[in-house]
Amino acid sequence: MKQLARRYCWWKNIDKDIENLVKACQPCALVKKNPQKVPIHAWDEPMDNFERIHIDYAGEFQGHHF
Repeated sequence: MKQLARRYCWWKNIDKDIENLVKACQPCALVKKNPQKVPIHAWDEPMDNFERIHIDYAGEFQGHHF
């Protein structure tokens, strides 16, 4: 929303004003993303090597994705 607004206008503290507007917006609160809560559980112990792997994704940095 902030990026879109900056395409058309600018004023001092535009980001903070937009954040405050969204915080006070009732319709925004009703449709905001609210992921379903799931119970925490332990992972099953893998039986073989590479049966389960994990990766870290850090987004773009110096023109590359990691």
